[in-house]
Amino acid sequence: MHAQRTGRVGSARNGKLEQSRSLRVHADSVWSVNDQGNGFRSGYIKEYLDFDLVAGKRVLDFGCGRLSDVMGMCLTFGAGSYTGIDISELPLKMNARDLWAIRGEGNTPEAAKNVTASFVQANGCELPFKDGSFEIVFALDALQLFGPYAPLAVDEIARVSARGATISVTLGLSTNMKLLQRMGIGCEPLEFGYGAHLPEMDGESPYTLFMTTPAKANRMMERSGISPYFTDIQGERLYIEGVRP
Repeated sequence: MHAQRTGRVGSARNGKLEQSRSLRVHADSVWSVNDQGNGFRSGYIKEYLDFDLVAGKRVLDFGCGRLSDVMGMCLTFGAGSYTGIDISELPLKMNARDLWAIRGEGNTPEAAKNVTASFVQANGCELPFKDGSFEIVFALDALQLFGPYAPLAVDEIARVSARGATISVTLGLSTNMKLLQRMGIGCEPLEFGYGAHLPEMDGESPYTLFMTTPAKANRMMERSGISPYFTDIQGERLYIEGVRP
């Protein structure tokens, strides 16, 4: 059953979205305020989040990758700090370059100037941060890359989240498994979902893709001490928002 929220999304959100469009010259390289670029991630950010949520808060972008929507939102709406982590060094360097370019413009908004930003190369199952370091955590299109280690990554997300922190994650749904099986890709049951063993493709090493169901994903988060309060499905992806009690 999918929870329905009220009060979080409305005229205030729409007003902030209009404000973001007026600032797109500063943030468009890292936040798709239209539906181009990373449309799935930006779509969730625009539809579900109260943009004031990040104002003055310590934000972790778990598995930030390249062109982080979360970084753009933090710059536009004045997060207290933004930390992007990824296992790969290259997207972190590129994001740092984007940040330098945005702040180098003469008409950069004050909100972007005041955000403390850092980029850390790290293993998501061994985050180099103290307990309770962050007030908001995003893990968008990241956990499915951890295969059978996804629960360990969620444990780490919970550990570095402060009490009362908001945690937003997206995951691939196990309905994708049928298509993968028809393609001859082996799948196995895991404690909180399923693992698809993807072969080496385009020079990338083989790895296990984690997929799950809404019920299993909620149980995985609850096991780590996160209380989910909102679940939704868009296409073949699952969105869950929870809080660290």
